[in-house]
Amino acid sequence: REIRVLTDEDRTRFLETLQILHNVPTHVGERAFGSNYKSIEWFVTTHLEFSADRSCDHFHAGAAFLNQHMAFTLRLEQSLQTVDPATTVHYWDSTVDAEHRKCCWTQSVLWSDEWFSLVDP
Repeated sequence: REIRVLTDEDRTRFLETLQILHNVPTHVGERAFGSNYKSIEWFVTTHLEFSADRSCDHFHAGAAFLNQHMAFTLRLEQSLQTVDPATTVHYWDSTVDAEHRKCCWTQSVLWSDEWFSLVDP
């Protein structure tokens, strides 16, 4: 489902489950939740390992882009579901913001405190 149509309960469930992936390392999570558990650190590290080298980017070069990201999203969903089988990965339709706000995606409700807040490295 598009992420903005979630009920408050579904949004809370998703964000709380995602928070566990942020807080529980892979080795601990695998013991607690099963072998499909991977932490956010695992996802970041794996993504960088396969895409950080500009001369050999396995995640973004050519035909690999869609397949790699679909597989990665599936892996994230499986990890979420080891913690809470009722949660899933939702999608964000950024065109809704462009059409509704006549503005850029950075003004999306998704960056409000109820969702992901602003991120400023």
